[in-house]
Amino acid sequence: MLDDALRPAFFAATSNLSSDYEHGRTLLSIVDRGQMPRPVVLAVLESAKTMSSDHELSELLLAVISKVQMDDTIRAAIRANAASLSSQYDRGRVFEALARD
Repeated sequence: MLDDALRPAFFAATSNLSSDYEHGRTLLSIVDRGQMPRPVVLAVLESAKTMSSDHELSELLLAVISKVQMDDTIRAAIRANAASLSSQYDRGRVFEALARD
């Protein structure tokens, strides 16, 4: 997993990817590894704020919901990201998954 020294540089570079698809795939590669420390989860969700594709963002949020140990702060960060989704369908999928968790 990303160590404390490399994490800021990694997420700064990730947030500068111009393609939401590539940005989402990069973040998903971290989420798909499984158990992540809480600071990494929060960094993934912070980086996701720069994504404009509803589909890519919702897929990432759904992966986080399914694979991460949730707490109130993580739920709030997911809700904040989901609130930015303009697609009612994608937003609904994320909020439904949160409600089931």
